[in-house]
Amino acid sequence: MAYRISRNFEASVIKFLENNFVLDWNGVRVEKSQARVYNGTLPVVCVQLGVTNYNYAEVGSDSIIRTPLIIIDIYAKNDGQRLDLKDYIISKVKSGMPYYEFIIENGNIVSQNQTGNIMVKKILDVPVNFDVDKDKLDKSNRYRHRITLTTTINVAE
Repeated sequence: MAYRISRNFEASVIKFLENNFVLDWNGVRVEKSQARVYNGTLPVVCVQLGVTNYNYAEVGSDSIIRTPLIIIDIYAKNDGQRLDLKDYIISKVKSGMPYYEFIIENGNIVSQNQTGNIMVKKILDVPVNFDVDKDKLDKSNRYRHRITLTTTINVAE
């Protein structure tokens, strides 16, 4: 079974970040589920597909261009690590990422083919503030940051 486009977007960003963290950081987990964030050690980066906009490729056509938002949540051990991870991630994703089509069997990836590139059109980064004393928050939520990427592969569907 092949992933559809939305899952390919999400999985491509996860693969890209995992590959970079292995080279440049020690002990950063990349997850695709908020539930997994809270099971394990910090730091954690959680990648999820957010809202997707669709624009028609041209007037009178039924072909569309997909523009998904990729949400990257950072769960750090301290404020300094939060800022360092935020800057690191932005420096890596700003030039884009490979887009892969994944083939899955029995829940495992059996093949992946790069079929394009994810282009980053806009980046927004915001510290997550719960308006509560950090000491009263769960340790995972004390030093959070959110990066939102507006992306596309500029392929008409």
